[in-house]
Amino acid sequence: MCRARSPYHEETERYVFVSTNINLPYWREAEAGFLDAAKMLGVKAELIGPTTYDPDAEVGMFRKVVEQQPAGICVSRRARRFSRRKSTRRCCWASR
Repeated sequence: MCRARSPYHEETERYVFVSTNINLPYWREAEAGFLDAAKMLGVKAELIGPTTYDPDAEVGMFRKVVEQQPAGICVSRRARRFSRRKSTRRCCWASR
């Protein structure tokens, strides 16, 4: 008798990608891939961030996402600013 495998992820899992200047075509493509992967895994996902280049707003959005405790957070590579601020470093460590 075969038994169906239970999914590795739960439908309630939420993953958030935080970036800046998210209206650029690059981030639209990244969002499409991120959402496709989430759909394949059966989880929720979203790309958030300011629509213009605003690193301070990006950091603020990141902090709000950490408070929401999603299953995972992705941060764009250009977000080195997260590691430069002492208070943000603590926030990053707490989310691991």
